[in-house]
Amino acid sequence: MSSTSNAPDQPPPAPIPTYVHGLAGSGASVAALALLYPLDQLRTLQQLGTVSTKASSESQRKYGRTIGQLIDAFEQEGTDGMYRGLTPALVTLSVSNFIFFFTYQAMRAALAKKRPRNASGARETLDNLSASTVAGVLNVLATNPLWLASIR
Repeated sequence: MSSTSNAPDQPPPAPIPTYVHGLAGSGASVAALALLYPLDQLRTLQQLGTVSTKASSESQRKYGRTIGQLIDAFEQEGTDGMYRGLTPALVTLSVSNFIFFFTYQAMRAALAKKRPRNASGARETLDNLSASTVAGVLNVLATNPLWLASIR
């Protein structure tokens, strides 16, 4: 057993700054969107009728239905076409998630100062619900114009 873990003479670790939570949430969402954007673009192109909703028989036989559709769309639209609109989406998503995670963590910290942990050491469910609700509302109010601009 390690003598450094939970030693009574050591102070608790410093809390992670709120902005770090915002940056982590923002960074993770940007990475996920950048990786999965072609699937979102495929859906959009299919809704517009620009690409087929069915994979070619050769692609479907080789790769399956969804991957086949994606490969066919890349062949038809090219890489540039499949990543068209990525930059505004990334900027908007990063701002949106930074605001949400920053606000959520700040609210949780503020509520934690007012109410101690319960007997099991956990935060109250109502505190987490309140923090996420406020963070979500502020996120939508602050970023709705950005989402509108990135879509157009």
